[in-house]
Amino acid sequence: MVIAASLSDVLAPELPVWELVLRGTVTYLFLLGLMRFVQKRQAGTLGVPDLLFVLLIAHASHNALVGEYHSLADGAVLTLTVLAWNLAINWLGFHVAFVGRLIHPPPLELIKEGQENWQNMRREFITREELLTHVRRAGAEEMSDVRGAWMEGNGQISVVTYSADPPPSEGPRAL
Repeated sequence: MVIAASLSDVLAPELPVWELVLRGTVTYLFLLGLMRFVQKRQAGTLGVPDLLFVLLIAHASHNALVGEYHSLADGAVLTLTVLAWNLAINWLGFHVAFVGRLIHPPPLELIKEGQENWQNMRREFITREELLTHVRRAGAEEMSDVRGAWMEGNGQISVVTYSADPPPSEGPRAL
């Protein structure tokens, strides 16, 4: 037996708006904090807040679309809460240095002057073979050809080789 829902049942929030805002806020901030301290390489090229935003928006929208919420308003309030937190965290990360350091981790040194930093490699579960792959992509054959390599805050590995050094300065040039 199919029961047709009235328009007011579909559009009116079933849960109190404050509860939906609280749920969205706690979930977003908890997952942001959790993901920030997980291995950086798991985030790929997306920033952690962006990845989290996409994940939560997809989930919140999915629930609203498939009817796990009893009204579209529940899904809309939750989605807008997550959107507001994503914008606020990104804005704060840009304008407040402390917040920026929290959500955009600094580069992690993997190679310095041709020597691997085993402690940092172990912390991020990067094998020597994996690091050598990045070294070869940068045009070097061995670790000793590398001035430095870093895992960036977004999970990418940057490699600077000795051959990438600028030529010695010849002094000022005449125009």
